[in-house]
Amino acid sequence: STKLVPPQLVKKERVKNTGGNKVTFNRAVDILFVVDDSGSMDVHQTNLAKNVDLFTQNILTNQILDYHIGVVTSNMDSEPWNPPPGSAWKGELWGTTKWVERNTPGGAGILKTNLKPGTNGSGSEMFFTPVEAALTPPLVNGKNAGFYRPDAYLVVIFLTDAEDQSNMSAQAFYDFLVRLKGGDR
Repeated sequence: STKLVPPQLVKKERVKNTGGNKVTFNRAVDILFVVDDSGSMDVHQTNLAKNVDLFTQNILTNQILDYHIGVVTSNMDSEPWNPPPGSAWKGELWGTTKWVERNTPGGAGILKTNLKPGTNGSGSEMFFTPVEAALTPPLVNGKNAGFYRPDAYLVVIFLTDAEDQSNMSAQAFYDFLVRLKGGDR
């Protein structure tokens, strides 16, 4: 008897013409969640933590990517009251384990916990300013040391129900990110 086997599908990589620039694959990616921790965010944080597996299952099990996933909050101006262990503010990475990477034992559970920082933060929700603080001195070399890698791709994800109240425009934030990456858009 003959057994029919479906033909193997070959996925071709698409390479964009970059005007003669050499395109190389970089396995390193730093993912920074900015989570609004104001009083109105409990249901949103719970929903994100409950469904984060849908977003991260391919990242967390990917054998190629070299990832760091961290969380900062929108709180830049008032120290959290009655803070749980791992609390952070003003751009410090949240959690007792500050970020998750491939070799983090129980990484998926830690990420779920970190994505639910609570609702004791400031009512002045800032999203651009904590990213800038997290990725520049003194934090990038201090409390957040090791998370940000200048040679890695950077992904910033915002979870909020409010508009940014930073003293930084969207254009200034974009310009900061481009400068941070040495002009590489």
